[in-house]
Amino acid sequence: MIVLDSEPVVIVSHEYALLWYRVLSYREPHADHSLRVVPACAQEEVARAAHPAPELVKEVLHIRDNTTFGRPVRRQRDREPQILVTGRDARAQSPHYKEHYLPESLPPAAFWKIREPNLYSVSPELMFAQLSKSISIVDLCMIGMELCGSYGMPYAGEQPLADRDPLTTPERIRRTLDELGGYGPRSKAGQALACIASNSASPMESRLFLALCAPRRMGGLNLPRPVLNPPIAISRSQQQLLGKGHLECDLYWPEHKFALEYESREHHGQVDDYEATMARNAVLQMKGITVNVPDVAASFQQAVVDVLVGNSMDAVEKYGAKKFAIAGGVASNNDIEELD
Repeated sequence: MIVLDSEPVVIVSHEYALLWYRVLSYREPHADHSLRVVPACAQEEVARAAHPAPELVKEVLHIRDNTTFGRPVRRQRDREPQILVTGRDARAQSPHYKEHYLPESLPPAAFWKIREPNLYSVSPELMFAQLSKSISIVDLCMIGMELCGSYGMPYAGEQPLADRDPLTTPERIRRTLDELGGYGPRSKAGQALACIASNSASPMESRLFLALCAPRRMGGLNLPRPVLNPPIAISRSQQQLLGKGHLECDLYWPEHKFALEYESREHHGQVDDYEATMARNAVLQMKGITVNVPDVAASFQQAVVDVLVGNSMDAVEKYGAKKFAIAGGVASNNDIEELD
């Protein structure tokens, strides 16, 4: 639809665009989002009409008042709706929302139509560039994994994860950053983009992927990148046994035929039944795939104990102490108590 100059539009941006995408993840999880993209022939007209129209801003405020904000929104002022305006003449200086100027040059497909009559959002790719100016690189990586993944984070109350189609791809984000300029490989957006991948199915998968594959300067292990949730073909009899047409591995290194599975109730639904898990792993092993299910909590605990004990012994040796004590909750850890 071509928007006439006489019809003001509201374009939400930054953290508020992220909120709207999370809302859409629940309301329209498998919609054809390509239909929302504003065509090139109408993009500049939409931009010229960007103005904080009161009736549209009221709807934006309603969403804010019925939303439980999660990361990366930490402060009360970040709950204010953020919208784009064409310039100083279009600013309303309202205490109820923050206004940002539109970029001087817009990349293709910069806006999505969110709702009739004239409520728009910046595209997921443009939003990624915007957020790189205000949040940490770790949060930016997690948002990139969410946008390119098949899940949406909750936006209100105790919602489960939304099961939806990906909103974008790393390749599309890269094209937008290149079009905008100033977002090269050394920028925060460029560094975060180099770390993310498509098709993560949960925040915990995203965290595990980043912990394994992010560069060491970011706290990762810089391991070779796996494929996330690839379909693994199985025979008809195996399909009947498992009740599935195919299997998926959370993280899979096809060249090594090695799969890593994350099992947790946090952001990952219910833990698979023991029998179903054993049957699934047995089928994968029949296909020559080694399956590893790490106990992440135990591994983290052991790492903390190793560092704590190692640092304590170094301090004892350095200062010649004959005794030392560990206080607080850490002191009640069973592994520490059992140390001689």
